[in-house]
Amino acid sequence: MGKVDSPTSYVAAKRLRTMAFRWIACSFAVACFAFGLSVQAAPKDLTLWRMCVRNTDTTATNLCMLETGQVAGQETRAMVDKGKWRKFAQQFSMLFAPKYHSAADTLGMSGFNLGFDYTMTAVSKGDHWNDALEGVERFADLDPYGDKSRTADSMMSTFQFAVRKGLPYSFDIGFDASYFLHSKMFYFGMNLKYAVLEDFHEYSPDVALRLNYGQLFGSTDLDMRQFGWDLVISKSFPAAGVVEVTPYTGYAFLVSFLRPGVLNPSFDALLDSPLLKLPDRDEIIHRWYGGLKLIVATFHIAPEVQVSSVEAYAMSFNIGAEF
Repeated sequence: MGKVDSPTSYVAAKRLRTMAFRWIACSFAVACFAFGLSVQAAPKDLTLWRMCVRNTDTTATNLCMLETGQVAGQETRAMVDKGKWRKFAQQFSMLFAPKYHSAADTLGMSGFNLGFDYTMTAVSKGDHWNDALEGVERFADLDPYGDKSRTADSMMSTFQFAVRKGLPYSFDIGFDASYFLHSKMFYFGMNLKYAVLEDFHEYSPDVALRLNYGQLFGSTDLDMRQFGWDLVISKSFPAAGVVEVTPYTGYAFLVSFLRPGVLNPSFDALLDSPLLKLPDRDEIIHRWYGGLKLIVATFHIAPEVQVSSVEAYAMSFNIGAEF
């Protein structure tokens, strides 16, 4: 005869499932509330016209230096600060890079996973972020009444809601939506995972390969698309009879394609100001990540850390349900 669950374990599992769904519902409600507040002000929307070389002449009409050989009054272009633009492009790409919160094993053909993530990405402070964000007053050195003390945050926060579905033959497919807090920008992505090794041997780890694609929405200044792959290794262990502990680690390769528009660097639309055309950038980012997934019944939590080849790293926390 098959094993029959006791009434006590059944009630406990039902309570855990209820708790998991309540956590997800509350987190989603908090994210929606935060989005509603941030859309009004949007201090972290992009203002990429500031990525120009500043004009230190306080008597000049234009706040940006003009390209060599051009004069004001004609169709002129501002000089691009390429170093500042490159550094921002790298760290902004890292901000929306995929967060995984999953081990190498797959869900199975009938498996389903819902998760909610909060991520803090640490970036290096400097003019590449100060000039890029709407809510930071810039060119204060040219304005005697400007606030020279305001700078961009060194921690950028994102929320992500993710769904994964198990498929036959050791495949998983996933979809996610990320929101950059205090902005109007969203990032939608999808991924496909294949478990190369899964439950092969009692002592051998699981190994999986994953492909991902994502695109940025909500910015009039920038179009960004990302392609990548990662290799993840994990091993599950039972603990205390009720918890499944799964440490995991992996390497991720990401290519980010950033395509900015033509920008007009002017505080006054009536002035004949120069155009700023930022060059396209294709950024390659190497990332190493690790995390710990804890599963109790259908409820799971998973902290994760990512370090990268650019001056940024991410710390994230996931809660969700798997059934």
